[in-house]
Amino acid sequence: MKKSGFTLLEILVSALIMAIVMLGLANVFFAGKRYVYHARSRIAATEISKTFLDPLASQVRQSANNTTINDGWNQTSNALRTGLRYCDNNTSHAALQQEGCLPEAERTFDSMVYSATYNISDVNGTDLRKVRLVVNWSEWNGTD
Repeated sequence: MKKSGFTLLEILVSALIMAIVMLGLANVFFAGKRYVYHARSRIAATEISKTFLDPLASQVRQSANNTTINDGWNQTSNALRTGLRYCDNNTSHAALQQEGCLPEAERTFDSMVYSATYNISDVNGTDLRKVRLVVNWSEWNGTD
């Protein structure tokens, strides 16, 4: 007489294979969630970087050395004078805070605070300035 059905060993092996497949699928879903979160953070950083640059636009004049207005590039009141400056909450950067720095509430999106580092330099052979803006934030690390 022939018995039909599965042995205990066959059931255990199939359960183990199914568990490995399910762990792999769960890992794919978590990786996708991290990727979407990172992409969303990058989009927010791009949008916020525009607001970091807006105050600098008001400092641009036709001529950097216009003596009638007396607001040349290196005047202390000009946000585009050369050097390294910050827009963050770091107290060691207090002396180097960028003029017109956004308050923390305006630099926060999805509970992440964005900060900026400005490096303003001369463009050789011209009276132009080059602004390099780096936006930083701390991302979710995948644990709640």
